[in-house]
Amino acid sequence: MAGSPYYLAPEVLAKKYGPEADIWSSEVVLYILLSGLPPFWGTTNDAIFEVIKQATLNLVRQPWPVISDEAKDLVVRMLTRNPKKRITADEILANLSY
Repeated sequence: MAGSPYYLAPEVLAKKYGPEADIWSSEVVLYILLSGLPPFWGTTNDAIFEVIKQATLNLVRQPWPVISDEAKDLVVRMLTRNPKKRITADEILANLSY
């Protein structure tokens, strides 16, 4: 499997993916820029993969209380596990208020 574990979308782990996986990976970068940490954490690659497939986001702890609601909404929409329900690049660009 190619790529850094933290940036892999769930559908990449299932080996059934399209361009939606790039939205997920881009969001991991944004999440790290906003919080200083990756959204999903594990001590081994396999642990990271399991967390990516099953964990929920925690946007309550620091620094999230001071992050704008718009940014948090974008984080959630970009890290939606179902790629068919994930926000698209066109939708992101149409809403540059994020």
